[in-house]
Amino acid sequence: MRYNAVTETDRERYLQDELDRCRESDERRLDDARREQERARQESRERMEQRWRTADDWPEALRKNITLLRYEVSGLPDEADLDAMFENSAQACERALDAFQSDEVKAIEDKIQALRREVLDVVASKLEQDERPEFQDVAQQLRENEPEDLLNW
Repeated sequence: MRYNAVTETDRERYLQDELDRCRESDERRLDDARREQERARQESRERMEQRWRTADDWPEALRKNITLLRYEVSGLPDEADLDAMFENSAQACERALDAFQSDEVKAIEDKIQALRREVLDVVASKLEQDERPEFQDVAQQLRENEPEDLLNW
């Protein structure tokens, strides 16, 4: 039997259609996977950016800002003014960070910490005036533990 390359049989057309559908399906799956991967990368970048843009205290904010500012320095001749501004800002943050490490600031922070302990002591003493065990327990928590410890029950 001779094969006629010009004429397709119904079976050949069916198989070609199936092959085309499989290819399209594979392409859609690959496209979906790529989109999902890009979405996950974007979410990761956003989480990283959020971590770089939040701080619990001024020294942490200054340290992170130094990194962010230095990252912006391009080194391109036509952006020298902008680079100088970023570098000067980073140096200002470094100086502020050094000031936070000074003995003077540490002494003030020690006084603040002592005042916080004194406040906790006053609050605990007021609670201890009530003899119920729950009040005594909270008073003890205030004196001996950290705030998050109160929440771990």
